[in-house]
Parts: sequence; C-alpha cells; structure tokens
Amino acid sequence: MKKKEIGYKGFNVNDNGQLYCRDTIFEVGKIYTLKGDPIICKHGFHYCRNLNDIDQYYNLRSSVICEVEILGKTVYDTDGRKSCTNKIKITKMLTKEQVWSISNTGKDNTGFMNSGDRNSGYRNSGDGNSGDGNSGGGNSGDFNSGY
Repeated sequence: MKKKEIGYKGFNVNDNGQLYCRDTIFEVGKIYTLKGDPIICKHGFHYCRNLNDIDQYYNLRSSVICEVEILGKTVYDTDGRKSCTNKIKITKMLTKEQVWSISNTGKDNTGFMNSGDRNSGYRNSGDGNSGDGNSGGGNSGDFNSGY
C-alpha cells in the first residue's frame, strides 16, 4: 500500500470567493484528476511538500494555503521544491495561525518562515529579531545581520 503523501498548495481567491490556480476553480474536499502523466510547469496540479517552498509561488501572508493529499503519479522539480501530480484532493484550508505554526521553526516565533527563537515578522533567523529578513540576534527593522 502506498504511503499517504500530504503537501501544500497555494491559491488565489476570485471575486466570488472561490479558490483558483491558473484556469481551475478548486473546492475543499474534492478530488481533481487530469489525464496523462504530470509534467512540471506544463501539465498537472502543482504543490509543495514543504509549506515554506510555496512562498516562491504564492505569498504566505496573503494567499490561501491548503493541505492537499496526493493521489496520482508525481514528479518533482530538480531542486525538490515544486511537485506535480495528475490527481489531487484538497483536504483542508489552513488558517493563518496554522500556516504560522507550520512555517516557523524554533520556539515562540510569530509571523512566517522564522527560525530560531522569539522572532516575529518574516524570514528571520537567529533569536529575538523583529521585522523582515534579519539574521543574528536582537535585530529590528529589515535585512539586518549581527546582534
């Protein structure tokens, strides 16, 4: 039996409140299938195995992120960040709090994609940073390194 594969997919939202990606409207709980083998960037449903990799394609702060179950054939991009399948189930829409929890590593982080401890903001590493893109410790503002 094939092990259940879970991934993450980003979506835009149209004026009717529907989730969409490219020309397809998606609904939570439904299964979507395409004929033929998946081909990265050409044919298939794209997703990421690591939630933080979605940020290359959809903004984690403003896009809707869903957990997906992979049910079909799968191919992976050469860097392993983007994946593509020909059969996918949209299992649940994640709240912003769930996205924060999954995207942060370390302890007591808020925001998105922070590693280390007590960071807030976006893509900080180290400890006690606030703002965006800081590394080291105790930085505030954007793109600081050091302490």
